[in-house]
Amino acid sequence: MYQVRLTCSIKIRFLLLLASIFSFGDVFSQASVVSINHNADNQAQVTIVFNGAVTMFGPTDWTAQFNPGGIPVAVMNSVSVGNTAIVTLATAVGIGQTIQVGWAGGFGATAFGFINSVNNRTIVCTDFNFAALIGNTPPCAPVS
Repeated sequence: MYQVRLTCSIKIRFLLLLASIFSFGDVFSQASVVSINHNADNQAQVTIVFNGAVTMFGPTDWTAQFNPGGIPVAVMNSVSVGNTAIVTLATAVGIGQTIQVGWAGGFGATAFGFINSVNNRTIVCTDFNFAALIGNTPPCAPVS
């Protein structure tokens, strides 16, 4: 009788151990970066896609700098939805310029050092509509 209880007790402990490993496995897994870009019209937002859900908000724990040069750029805010975080910078990033963004870690995401993001937004003629208010403007030809 004592051996039966001992065997059951060991089996129960083993099952509890397995259950705890599988239930806490997701807690310790962290999302990592899949892609990063900043092609928004306002040129001051960097979109970072992760391979899992993240819950980031606010400007803390983010770092950003222009590359080359390492000139720091202030991070004004961040917000996340699902597996995407949008980081708002204090300074717009020009077309063709590279910005580097880093994350200190936490909130469901693995920390990462500076990752390059190049602004590949295409200039289109409608970007110059404001010039028509000033006076006659020469015709616009898309730049490729």
